[in-house]
Amino acid sequence: MRRRLTSVACLALLMGCSDEPGGGGEDSGAVDGAAGRNVQLLLTTGWEACIIDGLGDVHCLLAESGELLDMGDGWLSGDHSFIAGSAGQTGLCLIDDPDGDGAGDLLCSRLNDARLQATPDTYAGDFVQVGGTSDADVCGLDAAGAITCFESWGDNLDDQLDSPPVGPFDTLYAYGASSFSIVCGVDATGGASCIGGGVAYERAIETCPLPASGVVDIATGVGVAVLLEDGSIVGWKHGFPTVKEDCFSEPPSDAYAVELVENALCTLQPGGSPSCRVIDSEGETGLVDDVPAGAFVDLSSYGSFGEFACVLAASDDISCWGPGWQGPATFNFGDLLE
Repeated sequence: MRRRLTSVACLALLMGCSDEPGGGGEDSGAVDGAAGRNVQLLLTTGWEACIIDGLGDVHCLLAESGELLDMGDGWLSGDHSFIAGSAGQTGLCLIDDPDGDGAGDLLCSRLNDARLQATPDTYAGDFVQVGGTSDADVCGLDAAGAITCFESWGDNLDDQLDSPPVGPFDTLYAYGASSFSIVCGVDATGGASCIGGGVAYERAIETCPLPASGVVDIATGVGVAVLLEDGSIVGWKHGFPTVKEDCFSEPPSDAYAVELVENALCTLQPGGSPSCRVIDSEGETGLVDDVPAGAFVDLSSYGSFGEFACVLAASDDISCWGPGWQGPATFNFGDLLE
């Protein structure tokens, strides 16, 4: 799913972090050699677990087999330096910042037969965050806080994303699929502004209103989950809801990150412990089983198709679970790339 450097692990992932989840830290400087293989960003598509490493390269592992993908010269050659990304059902988009100024163009690769196309498409801009890589548009947040959406390889879902929310925003959340799309911007006060799939989205907002302030994190996928400052979570379960039974509300907790995976709501708790629970009693999910124990700094999933989630430890070990994951339960890209 989508990941942002202002997301779960910490704002300064590319510049060094404290040991506490969400903490800041001093700039760790440039990395090279083996030290450059540390994980800077964890992403999951519908079929892969991917990382951006300390060298600014991207590497992916197939969920169905655990096979390490050859990303091709279009990704790994030249002066690419990826700083943020978003993954989804049908593709992967990364922000390329070869100049090191913290912003850059969007490079997007479509999934064909569960493999990323070797040469990515480029959308020029001064982007600092990216979201939405499924059947609809891909959207970028630029350095001025404005959201721009591009019709990549999708059908644009009746052009509903041609007029994204008007900022300035600090954070972008976006998701698109053949029957569901949503784009949200969150400003410096935690106020959220969202648009979605036309009349169906408007009906959904009336059925399950989304909060307009105090927003910390938004998970978009088969439904929507909004994490608020007090640790409570509100949203809806799947698609565009039409009845109140499709809404859900979780009481305040110490959760500091949230993801939606199929019929499960997954969070990171204090100390980095992941937790998943079923929120749709009509569905079935394997995500609530075999949740890894330990302290993790990031949580990533894709809301449909994949049926798996992954967590990143400070050691750069990645643990993945769920019925859609057939690769190793725990692995390290540094070891796989040796």
